[in-house]
Amino acid sequence: MRPTQPSEPPLRDAQQQNKATDRAAEAADRPLNKCRWLRIFHRRKAVIAQPEPTDAQQRQAEQEFWTRSLRKQRNLNLFTALGVLAAAAAFVTLLFTLREDQKATGYVRGQAEAAATQAGVSQQEFELSERPWVSVDPIGFSDLRFNPNGTASFTIRFLIKNTGHSPAIHAHLEAQMKPIKLDESVFTKPLEFQKDVCDKARTPQITSEFAAFTIFPGNETTRNTGVSMVPFGFKNGHHQTGFVYALYRIDPRYPLSLLRIYLGDTLLAARLHLEPFAFGNGFYAD
Repeated sequence: MRPTQPSEPPLRDAQQQNKATDRAAEAADRPLNKCRWLRIFHRRKAVIAQPEPTDAQQRQAEQEFWTRSLRKQRNLNLFTALGVLAAAAAFVTLLFTLREDQKATGYVRGQAEAAATQAGVSQQEFELSERPWVSVDPIGFSDLRFNPNGTASFTIRFLIKNTGHSPAIHAHLEAQMKPIKLDESVFTKPLEFQKDVCDKARTPQITSEFAAFTIFPGNETTRNTGVSMVPFGFKNGHHQTGFVYALYRIDPRYPLSLLRIYLGDTLLAARLHLEPFAFGNGFYAD
């Protein structure tokens, strides 16, 4: 006799039925597969078998391909040429602008140089118009005497005037005499001697014997000396009035002649004559 299996309890059967019911409900509530849902709107392309192209069709296709390629290359070359032309135009414009700037700079530089030159000319004209001008004229002289030691004593009285518009400050006389032989050196030696004396007088050594004076515009003064030039100062400048006189002997027996002076002879003032040096430019004012 086969043993009989015990029957499952009724509770377990009920639980299994409930689980099956729940799974069926979940399957009903679950959405359709997304891929499957999208496939509804997916349109499949029909695959149509194409026949093999003929040689003429293949050559035409190749010709069309190369035609398109050449057209693209031509358009590219055209755009490149336009870019090159634009760059060249920009370069030319830049060169023109730089050239005009250089012209403008040169014009401005020229105007500045002209203005500086005009300012210098104006400064020179102002100085020439406002500076002192000193004139020197001999108005008398003493006898000429030669000393036993070989020196000579001779005094000239000069009238010094300031005809300018500014005071002539630190003016003084340089008195020097030099005998000159009446030969070919008479044309050059006096001027060389004057230049040497005047150059040294531009930087005088101030000592107790240095007698400087000031002449105001329109004034005049007299000084006794033997003189070759009169240096004087003006603001920061230094000016000179130079002159050279020749001393001659006169004789009533020869009223129209100027005679040489022999060393050692003592001559009265009435027998002497001062004559402006006739050779070269010994009279100047700087």
